[in-house]
Amino acid sequence: LIQPCIDFADMRNRIYKIADSDPALQSLPLELRRGDVLELYKSFSDVAKTKAKAVFDDIETKAIQDMTLMEHLGELCHCLDGRGIQRAVLTRNVLRSVDAMHKKLWDTHAVKEFYPAVSRETMSLDEKERPLPSKPSPEPILRICNIWGCSPEQVIMVGDSVADDIVAASRANCGGKVLLMYNGKAIDNDAGGGNVETGKEQHHGEREPSMVIY
Repeated sequence: LIQPCIDFADMRNRIYKIADSDPALQSLPLELRRGDVLELYKSFSDVAKTKAKAVFDDIETKAIQDMTLMEHLGELCHCLDGRGIQRAVLTRNVLRSVDAMHKKLWDTHAVKEFYPAVSRETMSLDEKERPLPSKPSPEPILRICNIWGCSPEQVIMVGDSVADDIVAASRANCGGKVLLMYNGKAIDNDAGGGNVETGKEQHHGEREPSMVIY
């Protein structure tokens, strides 16, 4: 939906430095102080969480400032809407990033909002009042299917991350799993959970898209 504007390598490095200095984690081996930054955040001490939140806020604020819509996104949304095809957005970012994208879409192309918009701040519907797990968990996709009143087999997941988007689609059993390559190239959009050097590798079959668009 938007052109790449987050420096994931910088984000990983900054969060991993916090992990290495957090007394709550210092007794753990290095491999347990690495991995997906959002999952790692959950194990931080309160002081470390405050520092990590400042990093996330800084990166996401800059991403909003630098946000540029993908070319022809407005035309694509109007085409889908004209055919009665529902569209949702699923992101590991915060809701204000989604709100900024929706405003830019409306201001530039008069495109209505994606519905539903599921972010890492979206709450689960169970009684524990917990945030909905982020991708690559299938739960956010299943939430969208529930709202739309359809099965996952009727849904096509489109994303630019093998580790998050394609794996989540595989686990939800989506009918289609489309991987987008920006300018024909893979980009570094790994928050630490899908890199064999920084996190546990998912099952190989889960990482296979049904289509790749260059």
